[in-house]
Amino acid sequence: MFVSGRVIGNHYLGLRFVDEELSNQTSQPPVAGMWGRAKAALRRLTMTSKPPFLALFDQAVMSGANLLTAIIVARFCGDEGLGLFTLGMSMVLLANSVQGSLITTPYTVFLRRQEASDHPLRHAGNALLGFCLLVSLLALLGIGVAWGWHMLPGIRVEPSLVWVIVVLIPCFLLRDFARRFEFAHMRMGGALLVDVGVATAQLLSLLILGLQGRLSASVALATVAISCAALGLVWLVMRRRAFQFGGRRQLAVAMWRDWIFGRWLMVDQLIAVGQINATYWLLALFINPAATGTLAACSTIAGLPNPLLFGVGNYLAPRFADTVARGAYADTMRVYRRSLLGLGTAISVFTVIAMIFGNDLLWLFYQDPAYHGLGLVVGLLALRLMLAVPTISANHAIIAMEGPRGSAFASLLGLLATLITAIPVISMYGVMGAAIALFIGVSVECIFTLVVFVRYLRSWKWSDGTSRSSAGSDETSENLP
Repeated sequence: MFVSGRVIGNHYLGLRFVDEELSNQTSQPPVAGMWGRAKAALRRLTMTSKPPFLALFDQAVMSGANLLTAIIVARFCGDEGLGLFTLGMSMVLLANSVQGSLITTPYTVFLRRQEASDHPLRHAGNALLGFCLLVSLLALLGIGVAWGWHMLPGIRVEPSLVWVIVVLIPCFLLRDFARRFEFAHMRMGGALLVDVGVATAQLLSLLILGLQGRLSASVALATVAISCAALGLVWLVMRRRAFQFGGRRQLAVAMWRDWIFGRWLMVDQLIAVGQINATYWLLALFINPAATGTLAACSTIAGLPNPLLFGVGNYLAPRFADTVARGAYADTMRVYRRSLLGLGTAISVFTVIAMIFGNDLLWLFYQDPAYHGLGLVVGLLALRLMLAVPTISANHAIIAMEGPRGSAFASLLGLLATLITAIPVISMYGVMGAAIALFIGVSVECIFTLVVFVRYLRSWKWSDGTSRSSAGSDETSENLP
């Protein structure tokens, strides 16, 4: 599964903003002084701007920061440094997928259900306690792995790099918890402020350290950790009144509900993250970490549309949660069709550009002769995004219909196809072989994801007059690609 993508604009998608909380917050008492005027201006920005635009702009900031981070690390640390940095971040993203599956996604889905809407502060408090418990467990696991790392065969890295990753994981998870919490409440401006702060601190620190000749993979990861922790703690202090803690029994019931809902989603997310990261690790094992850095550089260029993809998904996740909770089949399909049209048009244009000018884009961003001749890899990775377009909205709708098990099954088939293909073709074709394996894996996954999507559309209980038979027959076949 592509860990989804997200919005093209309110007018373009025809989506309606229906968050009552924002309308309640727009009326604020007058404030005086320079600081007061600044806060009022910031409030007007975050409350009056169209949330799809803010979601897209937020993801542009985040993806742009990731792109510039990769360029800075590649320039000052070389291919091997970028490869080690990428391997470290792959472990962080793996942990973040667990949090998304068991905490933030269930929080978003159940926020609009009756039991959560009656006690929103307690619902938020349970999510925060779940975050603290998960971070504690991951920290203990990370310490154990760090102590035993020198005993593992295979890639040899500096012990300091492993310890930095252990510290980075809870810091990164706090930052992502903050932004997902804001997205769940349709406060796109709040998520934007968090990501702008992290991006600014991270990029300035990396650039200064690079110019001073003190940048390495470990230092880069530590810089990301400090930036995420600083802004995450500031957000937590400012949002402290949004959380209320109940008794242990209520927490246990909420965690069990989230586990029942999120366990298959966790499998799905781990598989999704593992699909791309498995190729990174296979390249490092069969060739060297520098090959991993080369694939990461090509993936960064091919991932230039990620602000669009992820920005759309950040907005569509709560939108599908709302339409499905209301039992509105027509609204659900309207959101799916229009997001499919918008994403398909935009990604098609980029794919053509990447396939024709892949080499030029690599030189423009990295100016490294070692990347010459890898334009076809960039084009193939961009074509892989085209296959993801029909499944991005479908995955969000499946999750909203409480069907992560079906999505996990489709992702598992894609991962198996990737691994079965990757082992022989990487040995023969190196980085190009990794791109071929990813393309084949995503092709298999997309086909089965759409099959699962149609199946859940037919079985879900819609309340807007659409019968189960009509939802699964002519109308569905006309709306699906």
